[in-house]
Formats: sequence, C-alpha cells, structure tokens
Amino acid sequence: MNNFQTDPPSKKSLQSPQLKYEKGYTIFNATVGMKNGLHARPSMRLVKLCNNYDKEVYIISEANPKLKVNAKGMMEMMFLRGVRGTRLEIMIEGTDDKSEKLALELYKGIELGGFDVQEV
Repeated sequence: MNNFQTDPPSKKSLQSPQLKYEKGYTIFNATVGMKNGLHARPSMRLVKLCNNYDKEVYIISEANPKLKVNAKGMMEMMFLRGVRGTRLEIMIEGTDDKSEKLALELYKGIELGGFDVQEV
C-alpha cells in the first residue's frame, strides 16, 4: 500500500475521491487542505465522524509512511503531523456503500477543508 499520488488533483477529483479496493479495504488519497492543517479541532471532527460508522479506519501520512494510525483514536491522530499539503492515504474497512459514503465524507473534510474550524 502507501501509494501516494504525486500528480496534481484534477477538477473532478476535487469533488470526489478516486477509490481503490484492495484486500477488503476501500482506499483513497487526500491532501490536507485546511489552512492550519489537521490540528486538534479538525482531528476531533474526523475522529467523531469515524466513530459514527462501524468500520475500522486507518490513515497513513507521507510524512511518516511506516506509521498507520487508527482514525478512531484522538491520541493516535495527533501523531500524523498533518500540516497543510500533507498527502494522506486513508483505508476504510469494507468495500460496501457505507465505506464509500464514509470515504466521501472524509475526503470532503480533509481535502476540501470541511473539518476546518471557522473562527468568528
């Protein structure tokens, strides 16, 4: 695994992730798009989303490809060092519709900045 895409994303890929199915997992790549990166508050939103699903979710960062983080644990998420522009590989257990829905929600949160906290 650890197949980080190096090509710039196309306009189409900015709307939905390019999914792969491998060894019972739905896999996609995303670039951290949030202004301040994947810090504590966006990470908590990601963890909360993952815990709403009965699926195992793992994230591998290109910054440390040997570290596979469980996305359902906040402490583990802090090890990612997900600064803006960091490429992530996300692996979701299963290849069904629920896995694809979670992949889309995670993609929107990570790549499109949906987990970002808007300051008032």
